[in-house]
Amino acid sequence: MALTMPMLIVARVLQGIGGGGMQPLAQSILLESFPPRQHGTAMARLWRRRHCGPGHRPDHLADGSPTATPGAGFSTSIFPWACLALFMVNLYVEDPPYLRQAFQGAIDYLGFGLLALWLGSLQLVLDKGQEADWFAAPWVCWTAAISTAALVAFIIRELTDHEPIVQLRILLDRNFAVGTLITCTYGLCSLWRHGHAAPVFANPAGIFGVAKRPLGESTGIGSMASMIAVGLLVRYIDGRWLMCFGFGLLAASTWMLGQVNLQIGMSSVVLPNLVNGFAMGFIWVPLTP
Repeated sequence: MALTMPMLIVARVLQGIGGGGMQPLAQSILLESFPPRQHGTAMARLWRRRHCGPGHRPDHLADGSPTATPGAGFSTSIFPWACLALFMVNLYVEDPPYLRQAFQGAIDYLGFGLLALWLGSLQLVLDKGQEADWFAAPWVCWTAAISTAALVAFIIRELTDHEPIVQLRILLDRNFAVGTLITCTYGLCSLWRHGHAAPVFANPAGIFGVAKRPLGESTGIGSMASMIAVGLLVRYIDGRWLMCFGFGLLAASTWMLGQVNLQIGMSSVVLPNLVNGFAMGFIWVPLTP
């Protein structure tokens, strides 16, 4: 419904504000509602709903996998999903008693501000730095310095405040720290940018323009298949082995994409992206609980 670019930008900002908390809240609710032995299955179903439900495009990548469901935009415009979500949340979701007792209403505004300054300035450098020849531009140097200073101040604040907005000491837990490291490693391998994985951008421009939709759908099909499989296997197989298998597939798909040249055909890029999508479920689902 946006009539102008500023209206569209404001709407996107509001969309981000509203949707930013959905993923962690949904995961927390599921982990609270299901016993530990069913966490893997619950997370697999959550990922399938998030990436295969209404509101996603076939070429849209979001935190793990794209959607391969035709007609998602049509269903979103017809059915008032937001109203249904509000009704269901009001009917079924409530904070557990221990959480209500633990929260005293204190919010670490300074920590939140430092976090926003750190990530915002870092994002600016990473997005626009290449256009200004990186540190050859004074504003890039100043922005990077501000980002570094904000990061240091944020860490000090969170380690010394009684009610930090981000509890950094949780990284002392080995499983959580290793899971976070693996998540970052996977993100660096995939290098999500503008909604598509970096290996896709390695394809020649002409091929990418023609293959954009098949690429998104092939990755989505692979992701849906793996999440169904992982939802069943996670009960019987150690999650560490599933992640090893997923990273092996990711390495194989990246190697296949590394072989592309100007003589490639559609299958040369569709098949690796299918394997790439299949790897996602084996990595993300075991990590989530």
